[in-house]
Amino acid sequence: MRVEFVGLPGAGKTHACRETHTALRLRDVDARLDCVEDWRPHTRGVARDYLALTGRGRRRVRVSTAAAWLGRRTMHARDSGAARGSSACAYLVAVDAHVRRLEPAAVWLHDQATVQALWSIAMRCRTDAADAGALHTRMAWPDVVVEIRAPLPTIAGRLATRGKLPRSLHLEADDTVEEALERGDTAMAELQALAARRSVTWLAAEDPADVADMLLALPPDAQG
Repeated sequence: MRVEFVGLPGAGKTHACRETHTALRLRDVDARLDCVEDWRPHTRGVARDYLALTGRGRRRVRVSTAAAWLGRRTMHARDSGAARGSSACAYLVAVDAHVRRLEPAAVWLHDQATVQALWSIAMRCRTDAADAGALHTRMAWPDVVVEIRAPLPTIAGRLATRGKLPRSLHLEADDTVEEALERGDTAMAELQALAARRSVTWLAAEDPADVADMLLALPPDAQG
């Protein structure tokens, strides 16, 4: 079973992912942790291939089948004003390639992966998540998505403390923090609807301590 933690920046995805990993291991579950900070440096080659394919890199290179398919889809999306999402799309290609290489385990826990990358595309392109998708039909979806929720004022305060507000929320000149957070919340709801259409289990939690019990309580058919 592959579990991806999603949520607005500052909601506590990584903390919840690590806490859930610890709780599952204490119950003798073969749970493995896949934190983005550990593997992101290794995605640059895939992202470079994607940018070269779409004509935004310095040279054209041979790319993987997944990167080529996603790149072609995104080139069509660029005609509808999605060019601003190129770096986010490159990141999605890199994440997709990464999760497909993971060895089997009872449970893989990602603090963010393909679904969160789709959220970033929707935010950058200022379009709905399904349109930003055009990419979602071939990407590696998780079996379970766990959305970590927190009050919007709390999230804004955390991001401001870390100095990450503009980058994390893809703020532009005409944006306020409140508007960006609301837009991000809407994009997350659209992703939940998209996941439902693909029969992906979507859980929501405010307390990270609840997640392990929620996962263990899932019926077998909901675990992929």
